Amino acid sequence: MQLSSEKVPNLPLNGQEVLRWIVWLAEQELARRPLVSPEQAKAALLSLQNGVDHDSVFLAGQAWPNLKIELTFKFDQVGPKFAVQVGLKLETRLLPPMREYSVFCRPPLDTTVLPSPPRTPPQYIPEPPLSDPEGEHRVDAFMLESRATNPNLIRVHMGLPIRIGRQSPPEPGQLFGKFEYHNVEYSREDNPPLDPPVISELGEHCRIVWNLRKVTTAPPPGLLVQPEKMLAFVTEHHETIAKASGFDPEERRPTKAPAKNTKGRFVKKSVPEVEPVCRG
Repeated sequence: MQLSSEKVPNLPLNGQEVLRWIVWLAEQELARRPLVSPEQAKAALLSLQNGVDHDSVFLAGQAWPNLKIELTFKFDQVGPKFAVQVGLKLETRLLPPMREYSVFCRPPLDTTVLPSPPRTPPQYIPEPPLSDPEGEHRVDAFMLESRATNPNLIRVHMGLPIRIGRQSPPEPGQLFGKFEYHNVEYSREDNPPLDPPVISELGEHCRIVWNLRKVTTAPPPGLLVQPEKMLAFVTEHHETIAKASGFDPEERRPTKAPAKNTKGRFVKKSVPEVEPVCRG
């Protein structure tokens, strides 16, 4: 219980608290994505854990004031196979030497592959896109952005204790009293909710970058051996074929206009005649 003489400082999140906050946000968002299976979510969290486990910025002695995080998740699935890519970037305004910091998140091991023989490289889950041009790609990608404007409120909603200091009265012969610290946990029901993170959808952008667009209208079988029907099919569906291949049929190359004289009439350039040279 907090006393009247206790002070509740709203200190910045340290490295360990930032790590738990990032994983907490990722778990909540991955659980509500309909295209992300539990296996994909588990692989993404393992990739995120691999990136932050051995990084010194997530130690308890590292403070992150006014922290902003950017989490990027990209998934590509074709049948039972899937690929995962995770990106994490930290940004703070009050630390000029480390204003922006990117964490390398290595893909996790593929547990579906049998144990490899000795002295062979381990098999990791691949990064998107999958090399299967004929398969149906299920792509889901998004970026999560959030800023730690109220560190104590984040601690309350994650169930972390808040360190509170209390100053005792000075003893005889002392000018100031001693400070004593202890941890206090608050109920999240008694506090306002956190601001939801900003989610940016990147699925369609990734499809274009990975070149996963297809021709939606396929020619009927046996059409290639009939030139007349093939010409009629291309003429009818030329716009669909052009958009699927990345060509805009509306674009035209500018033609070079013929030269004009001072009166605005077109003139034809003539080549000057050269007199033959006689060699005697």
